[in-house]
Amino acid sequence: GYIISYKTIPNYVSSSHSTSIKHAGAGSAKLESTPWVVGRLSQSINVGDAENYSGSAYAYSDGNAIDPKTASIYYNGSSVSTTYESVGSGWYKLSATVAG
Repeated sequence: GYIISYKTIPNYVSSSHSTSIKHAGAGSAKLESTPWVVGRLSQSINVGDAENYSGSAYAYSDGNAIDPKTASIYYNGSSVSTTYESVGSGWYKLSATVAG
């Protein structure tokens, strides 16, 4: 299974479930933060080997483009090379490949 955790700092980052802003499905995780604080949403997966794995996530912006300054994919605590693709209506697909 998947483990989803919201790492937030009270008064600076809020996390919630949104059913009004979603890319697909019933809803999305929503993180809002002040410009000087990093909010993270993490998903833990035990791959158990050294194969290459591709992963993706979707991020939404109601104004500026999503880029490495606003959203990144991390693996083992470090940012990894991420591609950013606009998929319309303010949504961006972030993709990365890592070795297990």
